[in-house]
Amino acid sequence: MKKFATLLFIALFVPAVGQNSLLYGIKGNPLSLLQNPGAQTDLRFHAFLGTVGNFNAQLERPLGEYWGDLSAQWDNFTNPSEHISLQADWEVSSIGWQYKKSYVYAGIRHQTDFLGSVDNDLMRFAFHGMRDSNGVIDPHFSGDFSNTSLIVQDRIIRYVGWQKKLSPKLTFGGTIEATNHVFDFRLKMNAFQVNSVLQPDGTNTLNIGVHGEAQLHGLSLLEVPLDSLINGSYPLLQYFKDYRGLLWKGETRFLSTSFGATYQVSPTLKITGAITGLGKRVSSTKNNVSMQVNTDLIYSGFQYNSGDTASLKGFYAQLREDLKESITWTEGSAMQTLPFQTTHLGCYYNPYSKHALGINLLRVQRASANYASLSLEYHGFWTRNIQFSTSYQWNHGFTLPMSNQLSFQLQTRLLPMTQIYLGSSSALMLPGPDALIPSNLDRLNVYGGIQLILFDTHWKQAHQKKKAERKSKRSVRSSEK
Repeated sequence: MKKFATLLFIALFVPAVGQNSLLYGIKGNPLSLLQNPGAQTDLRFHAFLGTVGNFNAQLERPLGEYWGDLSAQWDNFTNPSEHISLQADWEVSSIGWQYKKSYVYAGIRHQTDFLGSVDNDLMRFAFHGMRDSNGVIDPHFSGDFSNTSLIVQDRIIRYVGWQKKLSPKLTFGGTIEATNHVFDFRLKMNAFQVNSVLQPDGTNTLNIGVHGEAQLHGLSLLEVPLDSLINGSYPLLQYFKDYRGLLWKGETRFLSTSFGATYQVSPTLKITGAITGLGKRVSSTKNNVSMQVNTDLIYSGFQYNSGDTASLKGFYAQLREDLKESITWTEGSAMQTLPFQTTHLGCYYNPYSKHALGINLLRVQRASANYASLSLEYHGFWTRNIQFSTSYQWNHGFTLPMSNQLSFQLQTRLLPMTQIYLGSSSALMLPGPDALIPSNLDRLNVYGGIQLILFDTHWKQAHQKKKAERKSKRSVRSSEK
């Protein structure tokens, strides 16, 4: 009894989520409803409460291309910039129950997005300064670092959904989501250039042009004087305490809807489709703060001597002061945002009752990820309580390149009401014999959790019926002998 109470506590307070295509086709997981409200989950009840979930990090290129002499490696990069994207999704809470031929569910989820881009010329400038490939100062140096940007978004989504079996073959479902756009930070450099011109007296004239904007939405909700944040006098711990309260007060609120359906073509074949995050673009000017830099600085008589560190420090100090004076704080312009959207289309074939093969088309659009994929999947029950799924996925990234991936998910029941699952799409990037960190690692993805689950009894009844029929046939054959 004590062990059961412990597992019950863990299931309620340490659950999980996932943004993985396998969750779309797997059976018996309530998170499938968030990808397809019309999914056949066979659930009678589910519940969990906590903040554990899916984490995904995507790099511009495999990690092995950054190894070794980093500055030399960066010299070989030909693309304008290097990107990194991060997504973290947490299921704060969820509950659902069966009502006649319907299933009703509700919950709260927390989503964070990060998309950063650093200009490759800027990185080369950081490594070499104004030196050429031979290490000699170039008096006619010209650098354009404009391909630098950053997006960070934070959202709380409350949802309520309903699913109904309209006929023996058709299941349809829908969800309404209310999103609080809590936090939105965007940095964009319109122009960031450094040019050097050699003068007849041997000195240089430096032209430094910085034109960009950093815009922050939701800052004033903290009820903190802006000056105290700028000069760093506001305690960091207090900031996070206030931010925790901010999660439930998002100023930009909007509604979206999701729909999905499953059609059982035959006992061995079904097709599914779903679209999530249907909603209009929302524009908000409330509680926006903008930091703008628009300046062209000219420094005449500049001469760089690698041994004269004092003059170099003095130049940097003067540059910082000049840039600070060129910063203006204003009320930000309207910030536009859309619900995160996904589109799924799947077809699944069950040659045997406990095993299924599937094909899945997926389109994802969110602040830090924009891609399409095609995956071949397998889902199977290997024992009564263990379900294993795997897929191979071909990806096409619109935001940054994405390699193909091999995914897996293991789902098992520990007790009659407790289910645990774990999955990842980084299976092709396991460490090799010569390196702890795989050189082909361009993403890190993991998700999993524990849930309280009760399943519909019709599958158990059907199993018992088939078992009784087999027993009856054996009895008839025995009597005939």
